Amino acid sequence: MKFTKDKIKELIELVGQLEKLIVQIIQSAEHIFISLISLLGWVFIFIYIIFN
Repeated sequence: MKFTKDKIKELIELVGQLEKLIVQIIQSAEHIFISLISLLGWVFIFIYIIFN
């Protein structure tokens, strides 16, 4: 396969899009993690209220 300038530009563009996608995935995972921690906090608060 011959590498032309157009192919290289397209590859660079795809790598840029992949980088943006990975950043979005990491941010989503971070939000899910924070939500789970918050949910656990509320569960522990309710358990404490119920049993005391």
